[in-house]
Amino acid sequence: MPTITMYTTQTCASCQMVKKWLTMKDLKWEEVRIDQFPERQQEAIDLSSSTTVPVTVIEKPGSMKSVVVGFKPAQLAEAIS
Repeated sequence: MPTITMYTTQTCASCQMVKKWLTMKDLKWEEVRIDQFPERQQEAIDLSSSTTVPVTVIEKPGSMKSVVVGFKPAQLAEAIS
């Protein structure tokens, strides 16, 4: 099972779509709300080279991290497979 961390904000529609997609796939994730914890925003920027949310980080045992910015179901599916 992959470890999934998603950097989000409360008002982000794409963030809600990624959450719904992950829920449909029966996957669990850790949510980091950068609007509540702005000190963690730099983590998302360092991982993605982007200031856009959501930033979804997928780590599989023995594998490199995959980082998906935005709601991109095909990239998310590839990263979790």
